[in-house]
Amino acid sequence: MTQTQADQVLLYIRPGSWDLPSIDPSCLAAVIYLQLTIPGNFSIFECSSPDLSPTGQLPTLIHDHHSVALLLPIIKYISGLDKRRNTGFANTDLDHGMCMVERSKQTAWFAHAETHLGNLVYYMQYSLHSNWVGMTYPAIALMLNVTQRYYIPHKIRDMYKPRLDAAGLWSLPEVETESKKPFRDITPVNEKAANTNVFLRAFEKEKAIDKAKLIFDMYSRILNNPYFLGRDSPSTLDVVVSAHILLLSRPPYPNPIIQQLLLDHYAPLITHAQQIFTQTLGISAPTIHKVTPPRVPWRNLLPSLPVSSKNHTRSADEKRYDRIRWSFFGLVAGCMATYLAIVGRNVEIKIVTIDNSKGQSEEEMEEEDAGDEAGVRAEEGETTQ
Repeated sequence: MTQTQADQVLLYIRPGSWDLPSIDPSCLAAVIYLQLTIPGNFSIFECSSPDLSPTGQLPTLIHDHHSVALLLPIIKYISGLDKRRNTGFANTDLDHGMCMVERSKQTAWFAHAETHLGNLVYYMQYSLHSNWVGMTYPAIALMLNVTQRYYIPHKIRDMYKPRLDAAGLWSLPEVETESKKPFRDITPVNEKAANTNVFLRAFEKEKAIDKAKLIFDMYSRILNNPYFLGRDSPSTLDVVVSAHILLLSRPPYPNPIIQQLLLDHYAPLITHAQQIFTQTLGISAPTIHKVTPPRVPWRNLLPSLPVSSKNHTRSADEKRYDRIRWSFFGLVAGCMATYLAIVGRNVEIKIVTIDNSKGQSEEEMEEEDAGDEAGVRAEEGETTQ
């Protein structure tokens, strides 16, 4: 397939980090699926915010004037490309050969993985304060310009708070709101509050670990070497599960409670995810084309200075654009001068100097005059009596 055909399939995803093409599990799963079905024949466009996507959602696929948003519709669209005429794609359905019962089971497991494994990924990335401050927030901030770094990361984190809160995985606002003071009165009330906070932290950690154990046990039981559901080749379920496992095992989490559990007790899941990674995102995998948005430098907004050149003759359009630019800057300068002339007409600036010694002498003289007036009034009162 030519590069022109590859450019026709464009995938909008959240940018990547930690040697992964995306930090979002759905976007990462979409990239892995396209690498397994149409390897090297698509391009990705990294969006720091869903607002930059044509549909306002990530991931989003654009192909042949069609736009498809979210992971499951994208998989359904790609899996049907080999059945269309004049598309140039073949074998785009990873679930080819499955009966209706197997497809139904896979659909159920697909929804389960997106929900429960997704909750674990978002819990590690956005809920735990140490992971958010030490890893996720810096990774997202590097994808943004200076002005967006102050609000976009917190906006993304707030998107996942209701979901994690409903799942019971939103972390308590531990030390992120109040720092310990070096000198503080130790009272029974403060000591009881501190002990309660420690107990809640331990209970929260155990609750998250218990949920993770339950989920990992389920997927370990249905993993038949080398792939899920006893297949000899990767299926859609393998793509979704491996994307979540990679985001749980590869990033350098400062607080790796779920990651450590996965590495210590669920080696088959790690091996399976690493196998999918090597096949689709490793060194020997097909190259993923990236589409970079054009950047307009500030100097392009300024009018070009008239430079005498004998070899270059400016066209009529260039001269017209120069006149428009200079007219705009002249209008701005004229408006600024008019504003200053109107506002500054009633403004008078005076420089006043204060002599401290003179001020002190005048104050002393006023005090003496006040004392003399008081003495005169007292004498007049005695004479009257």
